[in-house]
Amino acid sequence: MLRSTVSRSTISRSTISRSTVSRSAARAAAATRAAAVAVARAATGGATARRSAVSRSVAKRSARTAATGVLLVTAVLASATACGSSDPDDPKGGKGESAGDDGWLEVPKTPVSRAVAKIGETSARIEEKVELTDRGKTYPITISGSFDLGGDKGRLSVDFPSGEIKHMEEVFDGDRVYLTPIGNVKKGRWGQVDRRKAEAHHLLRAPVNDPEHLLLQISTMRGAKKRGTETVDGRPATRYSGTLDRDTLSLRLAERVRTDMDALIAKLGELPVTADAWVDGEGRLVRARISCDMGGNAVKITMDLSDFGRKVTAPVPPAGSVQKIDVAAGILPG
Repeated sequence: MLRSTVSRSTISRSTISRSTVSRSAARAAAATRAAAVAVARAATGGATARRSAVSRSVAKRSARTAATGVLLVTAVLASATACGSSDPDDPKGGKGESAGDDGWLEVPKTPVSRAVAKIGETSARIEEKVELTDRGKTYPITISGSFDLGGDKGRLSVDFPSGEIKHMEEVFDGDRVYLTPIGNVKKGRWGQVDRRKAEAHHLLRAPVNDPEHLLLQISTMRGAKKRGTETVDGRPATRYSGTLDRDTLSLRLAERVRTDMDALIAKLGELPVTADAWVDGEGRLVRARISCDMGGNAVKITMDLSDFGRKVTAPVPPAGSVQKIDVAAGILPG
């Protein structure tokens, strides 16, 4: 079933324990904060009392574009080679602050949330594309495989042609996720993380590419409006568009990244994150998309779902080839 049961009106958010991240990811987060602060100061500190309303508006837009671009892309690409650590005191990986928000995430009753709930007890073929754009150049990540949403199991293949590590396999089995290659785990072995405690280390990404996380986020879409009928996988589907609020964006987001995001929201206003959902004639979600576009810097994530109801086979790795790790960080696991 969908994690946190998305068909209910409210969804409890679990508390995420403190965990470790690699030193390279920590450096990227620190660079992001420093850049965001510098941009914000440049946008606000140099203003004079005589600056016109138009000039202030232009400055604010420029600051928002630059600062959000830093958050969306620079930290992501800077940590492209970051790995998970199996040892909290591993000198190769710094300690990370990783506490999730406690509270409730409200899921409104809309055609989108009903479409998500309808597929929550079945299986589907997942085809997902993450597009990271930095100054006009796009870096694609693809995630594909079959997933039993009702049985909480599946296997996904993750590919990032531009990365130092270009391919990763993931097996989901209840509350356990197995990944290879990952972190300081020896080649040929699998790292095992707790699915309930996994976090996203980049804005808009799902923890360990968990498809149920994106489905939960899309189900909270605010201000959903019909945008007409489009073709998805050869069949007509109704498109709905809306926005995602701060609570949804911060769900299971690592604290360092959440802090950066909140600082930008406080200084520059809401982030321009949009959400789209395509619902077929049977009331099922067949495509979901979330995106944040700031001109030359952008992140867009599109997930297609098909082949509903087919049997999913996802055997777990042999126990002797598995090593428990605390964190799955880096560009491939999100």
